[in-house]
Amino acid sequence: MREACRRYLRLVFAALCLGVSLACAAEKSIGVFVALADNAHQGIVPVPAAIGNGDDPERNLYWGTADGLRGVFDKSQEWRLAEKSDRAADADVLRLRTYRHVASGAVLHARAYRGAALERCIRDFESAIRTNAFDLVVFIGHNGLMDFELPVPTRPARQVRQADCVVLGCRSEAYFQSRIESAGGRPVLLTT
Repeated sequence: MREACRRYLRLVFAALCLGVSLACAAEKSIGVFVALADNAHQGIVPVPAAIGNGDDPERNLYWGTADGLRGVFDKSQEWRLAEKSDRAADADVLRLRTYRHVASGAVLHARAYRGAALERCIRDFESAIRTNAFDLVVFIGHNGLMDFELPVPTRPARQVRQADCVVLGCRSEAYFQSRIESAGGRPVLLTT
C-alpha cells in the first residue's frame, strides 16, 4: 500500500511540475492549496496511519513525505524556499511555504490545510480562481466533491483574465471542470 501511495504521488507531482512549468515562462504567481490526507475525516481509501493523519503535516502523504509537496520542493534544484511558517496560520491552515523558481522568478505559495478542513480548502481554491489571486491555481488532495456538494462558484462580472487551473485528485475532470469554468478559470490539467 505504501509503495502504491508513493507511485501515485510521483505521478501527482510530475503532473504538478508540468502545470507549474506552464506558469514559469515569466515571473508568475502560483497558488497551491493542499488538503492533507485524512483517514478519519475524508472518504479516501485508508492509507497507513502515519501518513493519513490530517492534523500532522510533517508526515502527511500530500505534504510531509519525500514525495509530498514540501518533500519535493524542498529538495528541488529548480526551486528555492523563500519563506515558511510551521505554525498554524489559523485553525485550518497548518503550514505555509513560499518557493521561488531559480530561472524564471515565478513564486509558488503553498498552504497545507487540516484534513478535516477539506471543504474550506476547496472553497479557498475556487475563491482564488474567482479573484485572479494567482496566474496558476492548484488543488491537491482528496476530491471532496465526490462526498459533498458546494455551491457552484460564479465568475465576477468584470473579470478579464483567466487563471490557469490544475486539480490533482481522483476524477477531478468530472467534478471540477465546469466549476473552474464557472469561476472564470481555465482548466489546464485535470485527472480522469
